[in-house]
Amino acid sequence: MKAGIFTEEQIVALLQNAQKGEKTVEELCRDLGCSTASFYTWKKRYGDASGDGRSDEMRNAGASRGFFLERSREVFCRVLRCVAILCKRGMSV
Repeated sequence: MKAGIFTEEQIVALLQNAQKGEKTVEELCRDLGCSTASFYTWKKRYGDASGDGRSDEMRNAGASRGFFLERSREVFCRVLRCVAILCKRGMSV
């Protein structure tokens, strides 16, 4: 699946289900359709979804969607800079 298509609720539910320990992380990720790498990235970024299931970062202005969009923009700009450098050096991309 494409990056940024998982809702905040899906991420929170995934993290909470992982905390319960009834299924393995691999099984939970397979059910949701995400990679285990995404799971561990979300766990590191948002915490273990304790309390109401939302971290401070997620509470701030719809952080999950905004964060993914901003991060995608940053990565895109880095790629463009690299392409520009390669073109200046006469290399084809």
